[in-house]
Amino acid sequence: MIHYYQHLLTFYFVIEEINQNTEILPNITLGFQIYDSCSDIYFSLCGVMSILSGHKKPVPGYACHQQGHLAGFIGSLSSKTSHSIARLTGIYRYPQISYGFTETSLNDQVEFPFFYRTFPNDYSDYYGMIQLLKVFGWSWVGILTSYDENDVQLSEDLKREIIRSGTCVDFLESLPSDNLSLESLNYRLAQISAKINNSTANVIIIHTTTVYMIYALCIDELKIMDDKILIFTAKSSSVQSISAAIVPSHYFDVDHFPFTYSLYNMVYALAHALNNLYTAKSQLGESLKMEFQPWQVLQSVCSKSCVPGYRKILDQNKLVCCFDCVVCSEGEYSNTTDAENCMKCPEDQWPNEKKDGCLPRIIEFLSYDDSLGIALSSISIFLIIINALVLGIFIKYRDTPVVKANNRNLSYILLISLKMSFLCSFVFINSPGSVTCLLRQTAFAIIFTVAVSSVLAKTITVAVAFKAAKPSSKLRKWVGTRVSSYLVLLCSSGEFVICIVWLFISPPYPEYDTQSEIGKMILQCNEGSTIAFYSVIGYIGFLAILSFVVAFLVRKLPDSFNEAQFITFSMLVFCSVWVSFIPAYLSTKGKYMVAVEIFAILSSSAGLLGCIFIPKCYIILLRPDLNTRGHVIGKQYPKIA
Repeated sequence: MIHYYQHLLTFYFVIEEINQNTEILPNITLGFQIYDSCSDIYFSLCGVMSILSGHKKPVPGYACHQQGHLAGFIGSLSSKTSHSIARLTGIYRYPQISYGFTETSLNDQVEFPFFYRTFPNDYSDYYGMIQLLKVFGWSWVGILTSYDENDVQLSEDLKREIIRSGTCVDFLESLPSDNLSLESLNYRLAQISAKINNSTANVIIIHTTTVYMIYALCIDELKIMDDKILIFTAKSSSVQSISAAIVPSHYFDVDHFPFTYSLYNMVYALAHALNNLYTAKSQLGESLKMEFQPWQVLQSVCSKSCVPGYRKILDQNKLVCCFDCVVCSEGEYSNTTDAENCMKCPEDQWPNEKKDGCLPRIIEFLSYDDSLGIALSSISIFLIIINALVLGIFIKYRDTPVVKANNRNLSYILLISLKMSFLCSFVFINSPGSVTCLLRQTAFAIIFTVAVSSVLAKTITVAVAFKAAKPSSKLRKWVGTRVSSYLVLLCSSGEFVICIVWLFISPPYPEYDTQSEIGKMILQCNEGSTIAFYSVIGYIGFLAILSFVVAFLVRKLPDSFNEAQFITFSMLVFCSVWVSFIPAYLSTKGKYMVAVEIFAILSSSAGLLGCIFIPKCYIILLRPDLNTRGHVIGKQYPKIA
């Protein structure tokens, strides 16, 4: 082997240099006797016995040196032979210095008190290999060694240290002994070849101290694909003499000693690779500017890294380097590679599309810039205008029989309350604040209660007036504007009390809803007390149902009092809207919930306006011939001024 010859020349050169140095061992000439161990225990021990006895034919227990005295032993290179030599030289208490690689058992100073080393121990070799794997990001490797028991044990130690560092080992295979039959040997080599080539590990570590390993790598039966990288550890020094012409360029030796021959071949290999790269890029018309990253094109991992936005899921049946990548759950993100867990975004933020960061949530509320807000506000304005026209007509024709019939003051109160209901819808549009949240439901509740109370008062007035028309009726004193006004005030005061209690106990307030819609933050009013909210709605519903029942009972009165029929229909519309409102309100979220309530307010108010007042406006404007006292009263029933 060439490197053994290099060792020989180095050894001879150092001896001569020391002998010529007057400052080291003056007047003493060092001599030497060299035996080739052939990396074999038998030849090593024969050489030691010859040196001890001074003859080529060793005689145990005798020293027949013709010149000089034996001072010590240097060698051997491998742990296997050094171990055997140390046991023999230790008997004679001769020091032994190893410049090669030794197993950890030789560190025992009790068993080997005269053995010394100049090369780092096995764990230093392991550490260097681990650092190399980390530098190139190789987290999935295989190990190949010889059949030698010492090599197998060293490989097991290397595997344990690699796994302890966080890298995974897919397999550890040992080559079969050359003592097997040819058929068995070839079968075993074929098995190992299949194991290596089928493995997803692209980096194979060769860890051995035997010469046999190099021969096995060169035979045809052991076929390793060219896309695998073989890394020879410092222990595998026996492969250093192999020419680059025999060993492909993807074989790398990590021996720490600077052998010029290996360096010569490595420089030429790099020069040829760069030349090929320049030629290929020139033919493709690409830029010749080079940016290098070490062995960038090769990866040796069991699983590809999880990019940001994903997290690792480990399988208990697989090694730690083998995992699956799953996208982060809704509301979570990861901004690092191979994240173990995803993190939740802050309350006011939401993950971006790639889920590798957080973005501010979109704040949503029903605004005037929204098409839905524009539509509802436009309808409100239109109904306000209609309401104002109706009120203007009633004021202008206030002395006509149609307006005076059935209590004109109640008509004014109802029209004004309906107008306030239409205006109330604007409080629900735009960004909710502390004041608007307080006004929304309370203002709506009180205004609507006044409107429904006016309708109820109208209905009761019709019933009382009909009964008071009978001779000797005691109800005549209850027919008049004051009684109806008191009735409106009494019914409205109940709702007013509920609202005051609501505001004092648990008032509405603005809040952000981050759970209803993904990626959005809904600015809405929290009602504070759900019981109070539905109590308010329930009270209005109670008055509406009461108005409907009374109106239904008096719907067949004479034509002078046929407004009861219109009130019956208006209450039917009103109740239908608010019965439908509850499930629709509960099934919607965000701005659509607000829109549902606005629609209920507008549609129910428009129902009252249309059913009760449009027929009267029709008579006033288009049929003035019917707007006469004689047509209205027909018979001598009590007049309701």
